[in-house]
Amino acid sequence: MCGLLRSTAHVRYVPHMAPPTRLSLPFDGLRARRERERQGLTLVALADRCAEAGRRFAHTTISRWESGDFGPTAPSVKVLADALGVTVDDLCTPADEDNSNTTPASADDNDGRPS
Repeated sequence: MCGLLRSTAHVRYVPHMAPPTRLSLPFDGLRARRERERQGLTLVALADRCAEAGRRFAHTTISRWESGDFGPTAPSVKVLADALGVTVDDLCTPADEDNSNTTPASADDNDGRPS
């Protein structure tokens, strides 16, 4: 034992106070990554833009959002959207829905052969 004493903090539960709830948005990290790469931004450059938009994030935090390790809070999504010049909705629409407006291939596209 190194002689350090550990103190335990006693937290008193107050029944009339509910714990704060965290607003959860359907944030799509892949979509954020694609937009960042489309603009030619590095993670560090995007972190700098976020700081200019009002909130400082570590580039590693943004990387973890993009990879889906954890999601940003609603205010953080707003700052990220502002830094990328897109809307919050753009970052909260799943990337796989990007192709939903394309017409499906017809059955006649099999080199003229019937299926």
